[in-house]
Amino acid sequence: MVDAISRRVTPESSNCKASACAASTTRAISLAVETRELRADTDARQFAFEIFGIALALHQDTRLFDPKQARTQAERAFQRLIAAYSR
Repeated sequence: MVDAISRRVTPESSNCKASACAASTTRAISLAVETRELRADTDARQFAFEIFGIALALHQDTRLFDPKQARTQAERAFQRLIAAYSR
């Protein structure tokens, strides 16, 4: 659904697959916090946002630039993200 004031789709008013994927990813991260695989102060929504940011950058750079380099950089970014939130 489109918010009449801001003229944009909001996650709360949408049944899009991206919202479901983001919710599932956030829940998986929360479970990792509960099982102490990630630090207790981990912000699951922020962590999920950063994962999707890496995925989007990978997608774009794979199409526009060198796919092998894009993958290498995405893997490095993901490892840094994991390290930042690890116990």
